[in-house]
Amino acid sequence: MSLVLTLAALLVVTFALSKLSPIDPALARVGDHASRASYLQMRQTLGLDASWPVQLLRYLQQLGHGELGVSVATGDPVAEDLRRVLPATVELATLAMAVSAVLGLALAYGALRILVAMA
Repeated sequence: MSLVLTLAALLVVTFALSKLSPIDPALARVGDHASRASYLQMRQTLGLDASWPVQLLRYLQQLGHGELGVSVATGDPVAEDLRRVLPATVELATLAMAVSAVLGLALAYGALRILVAMA
């Protein structure tokens, strides 16, 4: 049960953080020089004209269907961005763990040698 509550809290926090971002998704899509009508149309298309609770429910429904939305930064679907960067992320994480393990074992061995020498 605590896992479900933690996941729910995480979803609400990520939603709130996205709403607190200084980047306006509609403005990012239409550009700085777009007309007010274009801007308002994009806000409606993105569902930003709805209240926060309605937006949160839509967000949760989309996540439930596996739809991660569209990136504000790239304009591409988030799932596509994740597929593109995930291999490099896994590679970097694996390398970091390997380096950490080697350094940890080397330091532990060095500490053991010092303790044995002191005894």
